[in-house]
Amino acid sequence: MGFEPDVREFLRKVLWSISIVLLYLLINFTAGLRFKLFFIAATPQLKHYIFYSWLLISTILLFWQLYKWWKQKYPHG
Repeated sequence: MGFEPDVREFLRKVLWSISIVLLYLLINFTAGLRFKLFFIAATPQLKHYIFYSWLLISTILLFWQLYKWWKQKYPHG
């Protein structure tokens, strides 16, 4: 007793989407909190600019990847 091909593909997309978002959060929150890059005390330093640039770029890439995955049509149907 298995899933229909459309349901299997949908669940695969959901699983991969959740996985990539959790990986994104794990990497960025770990870097931001562990190396104290989220919080700027007095004046921003170069490391803050680099971190927030990375955060912006990685967020754009995350949404681009999710859009690319979810715009694909199901192979059956």
